[in-house]
Amino acid sequence: MKHGTLGRVRGRLGPIEFTSEELTRVAENLCSYFFSKILDFRIVVGGRKYSVSAEVDLNTTPSTIYMYKPYHDRYPQDYEVTLLHELGHILLGPTHEQFYQYWQWLFRKDVATQVVPSEYNKFLYARRTHIFRDRWDCPDCGHSRFYKKRMNTSKCACCKSLCVRDENFQPAYVEV
Repeated sequence: MKHGTLGRVRGRLGPIEFTSEELTRVAENLCSYFFSKILDFRIVVGGRKYSVSAEVDLNTTPSTIYMYKPYHDRYPQDYEVTLLHELGHILLGPTHEQFYQYWQWLFRKDVATQVVPSEYNKFLYARRTHIFRDRWDCPDCGHSRFYKKRMNTSKCACCKSLCVRDENFQPAYVEV
């Protein structure tokens, strides 16, 4: 893996290296396809936020799109939609006031790539995720409970028996 490369993701337009350079190339292709012009922006790949797909800083010149790798590791097919969403902020400003019309326009224009989701909420919002760090299993009924933080004890929600911690459980991201 080259220096600065954070891994490959595969979206609807094909696999890419999740780097600033590759994401910029994809965003410029999306701009030329949808907008017939190149917008003034730069892309920075971040790695600390796990439930956020991206953010845009309109107070920098050029505007900066921060793409978060942990989110896109879980949902690699979403990076083009995320880029189109953030490019919409560069075009329309920081709020979502005009985003319904923007989504409708993109959806009508998007016949070839089919990048734009057919549901507005899937375009407007990233998928909500939680990381569960602890799992407890009921020895009586087999019910499992998941927790976002480590717990000392747990009772079954079904039969009120004391549960047993699954020591082999690996932290997992779950879409909610």
